[in-house]
Amino acid sequence: MTNNPENLGIRYRIDASRSSFTAQAFAEGMLSFMGHNPTFAVGRYGGEIQLDSDNREVDSMLLIAQADKLSLLDKVS
Repeated sequence: MTNNPENLGIRYRIDASRSSFTAQAFAEGMLSFMGHNPTFAVGRYGGEIQLDSDNREVDSMLLIAQADKLSLLDKVS
């Protein structure tokens, strides 16, 4: 984050009621051929994105997901 107090940036709060969020895990290593790359729907989450006010690039992103609200989207064989 920018430490300049004059450059506080622009903050956007993530509106989970108007958004969707999925996450995918990947199997790697020697046994990855046996693995499954599951995709999860994240049911409860929130956070914010902060942009640098000078160049409007992402300065920081905070995303918090509630682990007990993950749902598996694809079949596991």
